[in-house]
Amino acid sequence: MVSPPTHVLAVYSELLGPSKVALFPVYGIVIAALCSNIPPLPPSTLLSQRKGSNHSPPQDLVVSVPIIPTKLPSVEMFQPLLSYLYTRNVNQLFDCLLPFDIGSDESMEEAAKRHAQTVALKQLLNEASRVQAIWSNIIALGIFDDDLFSSVEMVWNIYSVALEEAARKDQEVLPSALENAFHI
Repeated sequence: MVSPPTHVLAVYSELLGPSKVALFPVYGIVIAALCSNIPPLPPSTLLSQRKGSNHSPPQDLVVSVPIIPTKLPSVEMFQPLLSYLYTRNVNQLFDCLLPFDIGSDESMEEAAKRHAQTVALKQLLNEASRVQAIWSNIIALGIFDDDLFSSVEMVWNIYSVALEEAARKDQEVLPSALENAFHI
C-alpha cells in the first residue's frame, strides 16, 4: 500500500504575492531531511480508515494534511527541483534545464555554441534565467547536495558559453545592420 503525502507545500513567490499559490503534496520526511531552511513540520493526522477484510488492504483513508506556506524565489522552478529531491535523477534535471541535446560526438562547449546559433538571444536569456531560478530555490530551501550543485553549475557553465557565443554573434551582426540602416 502506498502512503499518502503527509504535507502540502503552498509555494508562492514574493514577486507574485501570496494570492498566487501552487500546491505541492509532499512527504514531510523528504522535505525535513533535505531542506534545512524549512522549519519543523507539524504532524499529519489520520482521521479515519475503514478496515479491509483479512485478504484486502484498508480502504477510505482520510488524513488531515498540514498546509505549509513556503515563500520561494521561483514557483515555476520548484516542481523540477522537487522531482530531483525525490528521484536524484540528474538526467531528468538536465532535460528540464537544457532544451537541447548534447550530441555524443560533441563537447558541452560545442553544443552550447550550436544552441546559441539557433535561438534568439531573448530565448537564450529566458532559458538561462531558469537555471538561476532553480539555484535561488536551492539556496532558499537550504538544500546541500553535491550532485545537485555540480549539475546546476554544469548547466550554468553551458549557458555562460552559449551567452558568450550569442554576444559574439550579435557583435558580428550589429555593424553590418548599422551600415545597412544608415547607408554607411
